Amino acid sequence: MPRPCVKGDMIAISIPEEEYLARVETCKHNQHGRVVWPKAKGETPLTIVALKNKLSPMWKDIAR
Repeated sequence: MPRPCVKGDMIAISIPEEEYLARVETCKHNQHGRVVWPKAKGETPLTIVALKNKLSPMWKDIAR
């Protein structure tokens, strides 16, 4: 892990480019987001399977 250093009033960490590119490669198929689902009275929560079924037509690589 790179050691942090102080630059002015901020802390900085130097990341070697090869390490940065390797990490970017491992994350290039990740999708991060937030689902805001309206809560109607008496309605059951959305399951992971139901969410995947709704998103599959939009994201072709969701199976991985």
